[in-house]
Amino acid sequence: MSNWPYPRIVAHRGGGKLAPENTLAAIDVGARYGHTMIEFDAKLSKDGQIFLPA
Repeated sequence: MSNWPYPRIVAHRGGGKLAPENTLAAIDVGARYGHTMIEFDAKLSKDGQIFLPA
């Protein structure tokens, strides 16, 4: 797997229990811990705005 071009560990919804899920704080925590990819569930509001549910 040495030539695998994708991250091996993904921060699910950001920083786990270190910050609230789906927040900028969680994304920051995940990045500070060295995660190169963060997975979260974006939603589309009725007025067409993209948001991260809490």
